[in-house]
Amino acid sequence: AVEGLLLLNHAWFGIREAVNPVKNLSPLGPYGHWSVLAWNVILVAQAMVCRTAILGAQELKTGPPWSAGGADHKEFFYPRFWGQIYCCYGTFVSFNLWVVGNWMWASQGVAERGWLG
Repeated sequence: AVEGLLLLNHAWFGIREAVNPVKNLSPLGPYGHWSVLAWNVILVAQAMVCRTAILGAQELKTGPPWSAGGADHKEFFYPRFWGQIYCCYGTFVSFNLWVVGNWMWASQGVAERGWLG
């Protein structure tokens, strides 16, 4: 997932083109570009895989993670990693706000100066 997101973020044909109103003339704005849709699909898939893995796991020992999770370095506690799922949800929300903000900022630059830069 990380490699795909890095490619979409840094490649000239990815997010950079999606938020450029000179190149992306879709009436849906940045959501009309395939890279934004691919990014959202990757984030949703990552969140669902993490959620499925964590909900399907069993706790090996009860108790706080510092006394049970590190016992002889044998146990790995999936139920303790809800923060990772919430991070995936937060990434989904913040990415979409970031894309819309960049689209609006770039559109304002085109309207004021007649070019993107």
